[in-house]
Order: sequence, then C-alpha cells, then structure tokens
Amino acid sequence: MAETSNGKIEELVAKVKEKCRITWDDEATDRYIEDELIPSACSVIRFKIGIPEAVEFDFAASGLEHRLFLNWCYYAWHDAEDDFERNYATDLAHARRIWEVRNHAASQEGAA
Repeated sequence: MAETSNGKIEELVAKVKEKCRITWDDEATDRYIEDELIPSACSVIRFKIGIPEAVEFDFAASGLEHRLFLNWCYYAWHDAEDDFERNYATDLAHARRIWEVRNHAASQEGAA
C-alpha cells in the first residue's frame, strides 16, 4: 500500500478499524475502509473545515483534524453521517476558523 497525501494508508486503516471497534480481519472490510471510507472522510473533512486540495495533509497525525476524521468514519460506518455535523458543529467551526487563518496567512505570504 502506498503512502498518500492523507498519511500512510495502513496506519489510517488500523486507526479507523480501532475507532469503529472492528476486531475481525476481512479483506472486503479492509478494502471498503481503504477504498471508500477513508477517501470519503478525507474529502468531507477537507471540505467542512477548509483544507485546500493543494495542501498536503496527514490525517493520521494527531490533532483536531485527526479526531474529526476518525469520528466521521465512525458515524459513516454506522450509517449516521447526518448526525455527525450536528454533534461536532463546535469542533468543525473551530477547525474551520483555524484553517481560515492559515489560508489567509498563506495568501498574504504569496502576495508579498
């Protein structure tokens, strides 16, 4: 498995399985997590908190983004994505403000 801009895929799969309490080893489950769940989570969290696509980001690294990523995976695994935004609205807003500041600073550096 290759390393991606979203971190080492094996590490992400292991963390998602742990968060979702998936204790069994099954190739189909691992493939679903790797090919469907993780890419969806990366895309959704990037969009919701404003991480630009051009920015390399490691969702395996600890931090608020990592926590949101894992919790979204948990909700998605249990077919409860609709509840995620309501339950994590405060964390999403906080992370979005942080990324707005980072993005603004980056644009100012580029303009200078």
